[in-house]
Parts: sequence; C-alpha cells; structure tokens
Amino acid sequence: MRTCVAAILTVLCIGGYALGAKAQSTPPNDCYDRAKIIQGLEGKFAENPTSMGLARNGTLIEVLTSAKGSWTIISTQPSGHSCLVAAGEHWVNVPVKAPGFGM
Repeated sequence: MRTCVAAILTVLCIGGYALGAKAQSTPPNDCYDRAKIIQGLEGKFAENPTSMGLARNGTLIEVLTSAKGSWTIISTQPSGHSCLVAAGEHWVNVPVKAPGFGM
C-alpha cells in the first residue's frame, strides 16, 4: 500500500511540476473571447472541449483535447473572457474506477 501511495504522489508531483512549468511559459496576454479561442483551437489543432469544472471564484476551467493527443486548458471568466492556461501533447484519458474499490 505504501508503495502505491508513494508512486501516486510521485506522479502527481511530476505532473504538477510539468503543468507549472508550462503555465509559466504561456504569456499572460493569451486572453480572448471564449468563442474565438474555441474556434481557433478547433480549426488549428482539431481540439474540442472534453472536460470542465467550475472553480470557487466562478471561473470555468476547460480541457480541450484532440484525437491526436494535443490538449489545451483554458479558464473563462463569467464575462466570457478566456485565457490560455497550459497546452501540450500526449493527452490520455484515464479510465474511471468503480466506486468502493479504493486505490
């Protein structure tokens, strides 16, 4: 059990580091109207929204992915103003485990 938890923590730390590094390399001026961003990502990379969640501050966080594995994360304010947060390649959907079976 300890080995499993250690492995998961290692993956989360590495993933967090990679996401943080990419997010810092994205210029803060990559903000546009949400419709314009969605249209651009669909046209250039064939990416479409696949996941979303609402942050406590009202910001909508979306993950857009393509069949080829490219991905982009955007944040959208209630006003419709969206910003690119991170982008990359090799996106893989992780299967959801049935509830009650633990790690």
